[in-house]
Amino acid sequence: MLHTWGVGWAAVTLGPRGCALVTDDAVLQSPGYDVPVVDTTGCGDAFSAALVIAKLQGRAPADAAAFANAAAALVATGLGSDAGLIDAAHVDELIAESSASGSVAVKGSA
Repeated sequence: MLHTWGVGWAAVTLGPRGCALVTDDAVLQSPGYDVPVVDTTGCGDAFSAALVIAKLQGRAPADAAAFANAAAALVATGLGSDAGLIDAAHVDELIAESSASGSVAVKGSA
């Protein structure tokens, strides 16, 4: 139904399990990142902002979901809403170093 209103992507956060992302073409499940959690304040905000940034940068849905999950994970490593998040390069570094296997197409194709 959201697609009829022009919504191209819709995401549901799943905490440490990552997120689910629905696009015009697929339903993706993207795993979370294993980080030492200090405070989850601001994780949802970081996720939402990072997903929008990744979409505006033209990242593929699977990459955008991973970017958003990583941003939220980094926020959780610090005390307060942005203490663990430094910049986009830091987010990409977590993705590169992580053992998370990436997004999995649940329905459709990625």
